[in-house]
Amino acid sequence: MSKKTVLFFVLLTTIIYSACASPTTAPVPTATVPVPMLVATATPFPITPTPPNPITLTFPTADQYWHRAQTCNCLQVYAHPEVGVDIILKAINSAKKSIRLKMYLFTGSAGDKVRDAMLAAGKRGVGVRVLMELNPYGGASTNVDLFNALKGTAVKMRWASYDFRFTHEKSLVIDDQIAFIMTHNITSSSFSSNREYGVIDSRADDVAEIIKVYEADWEKVQVDLKNPRLVWSPINARQEWLKLIDSAKISIDLEQNEWVAPEIVQHVVDAAKRGVKVRGIYSPRAPIESDNSEPYRNLVRQAGGEIKYMSSPYVHAKMFIVDGQRAFIGSENVSDNSLNNNRELGIIFDQADAVQSVRLIFEKDWAVATVEAFPVSNFEIPANGIVNWKDAARVYNREVTIEGKITTIYNSGRVMWLQFSENWETDMKVVIFPADWGKWPQRPDLIYKDKVIRVTGRVVEYQGAPEIVINDPKFITIVGE
Repeated sequence: MSKKTVLFFVLLTTIIYSACASPTTAPVPTATVPVPMLVATATPFPITPTPPNPITLTFPTADQYWHRAQTCNCLQVYAHPEVGVDIILKAINSAKKSIRLKMYLFTGSAGDKVRDAMLAAGKRGVGVRVLMELNPYGGASTNVDLFNALKGTAVKMRWASYDFRFTHEKSLVIDDQIAFIMTHNITSSSFSSNREYGVIDSRADDVAEIIKVYEADWEKVQVDLKNPRLVWSPINARQEWLKLIDSAKISIDLEQNEWVAPEIVQHVVDAAKRGVKVRGIYSPRAPIESDNSEPYRNLVRQAGGEIKYMSSPYVHAKMFIVDGQRAFIGSENVSDNSLNNNRELGIIFDQADAVQSVRLIFEKDWAVATVEAFPVSNFEIPANGIVNWKDAARVYNREVTIEGKITTIYNSGRVMWLQFSENWETDMKVVIFPADWGKWPQRPDLIYKDKVIRVTGRVVEYQGAPEIVINDPKFITIVGE
């Protein structure tokens, strides 16, 4: 075991020792300003590290999370892809009275499981309501598919208000008692290939506030929310973030999907300039020169902050840790649109064991993240120069020729995918945009469906799955049926 690994494991062991301590034990000091600890009435199930490198974390089961949620006045943190859809299914399947779900995007096999669980809840007499965004970015029709599937059932679904650019909030309330505040959508990629966070909130005042906003949004009326406890867009998110960032004395650690809000970035830059240690993890977009977040990441670098990249799992998280003792988790992205125009929900908290859980996950990700945006794999290309589509994830950021049979087509009108399997959220696909369809003698999907093809291009990872984007028929040939 290397010296670096030993030191890292010592850090994680120290953190988890604190997390396992009794609720009245002070956390490991990482800042000079003491933070009050919220007292839980049930023993936490800790997230525990396992050496050596890479570090793996053992998470509580869905049953353990749910048991504690019912027996404490506390917060619990979970993360995907480690925990997965079971935590959401456990909550829905346990509901006795009511379910309120507010969500931005609903797709894939995981979405089907959650839909079926809600339908089953409705059949057993639970009042189930779903408030959804009608027009998610990219024009996906899957939210409409959900609406059609729920039509005529006991589950009530409405489209969110046009008063917001997007209803991007991701929340779930069970039986008026337990709330979920999430970075993740109800999608297969959220649960299987993204870095996501969720907070299970059993604190009565928090739950009441989420319900109050839900009821106003359901009726499409303005909510009367004075001195909110939680972090809401477009109400108080910007102000609360700025206060959190400006309070930093020692460190700011963050994992963010977007990094394009100039004022927020500037306050993090100012923190770095005054000596605060800043570390950020992001998933890059290729080419890096076209990644809108990269110029703002460079500002952090220039101020002395450290930037790393992680493509797997894909960073869809929206998370800050300040001085190792306070954390933010929520749906808000670091973008002006998210803060000013969307309906969003997040939470800032200082409950010691919950913050320690976030720290553990961040340290795990920091250990595997890279300084290079697109590190090149050392996978050995076969002698014939052809890579099987099942190996596409092993040749990221390389120009290669991929071979396989196109079995499934997806065409939203805004993008076309030629898929080698039905598992579009995890498996290789060829991407063709409508602006280029006219370069083919007929629409590309009509040409390549059920054909064995070879496609040449740069394999990139996008939201946890490999893909090649092509803009000309010369990059793809049919080699069999």
